[in-house]
Amino acid sequence: MNHKLTLLLAASALALAACNNPTAEQRANEAAAHADAAGDQAAAAARDAGAATEAAASEAAARTEAAAENAAANTEAAAAEAAARTDAAAADVRRGYEEGKAAAADAIASGAQRVQEGAQRVQEEMEQERAEAEETARRQP
Repeated sequence: MNHKLTLLLAASALALAACNNPTAEQRANEAAAHADAAGDQAAAAARDAGAATEAAASEAAARTEAAAENAAANTEAAAAEAAARTDAAAADVRRGYEEGKAAAADAIASGAQRVQEGAQRVQEEMEQERAEAEETARRQP
């Protein structure tokens, strides 16, 4: 824009100077042609700047959208991984509970077996004691 104003100012100065010169009309026409060319160049530059701005904005929008999609995919993957780890931890807890329950049942069964074996020995000893006592009682007058 400043370039265009400068050219117009220069063209005006040349036109004023040309008024005092016999070829003023020729120079005025040249100045007008230069001013028109400068205006056309300024308009073309403005169009190019607009197109470049639009392209940059489109590129920025595309990159922002891609980044948002990437972030969403990463968030989804992280959530899925967290869910899988939670499920694995829950399975470990369940497995540990079941293993503990099985170990407790084995310990109880083993203890019960020992108690039963001990009771069997006591019963056998008591039967032997009774048999001996009966034998001793029969021998006595």
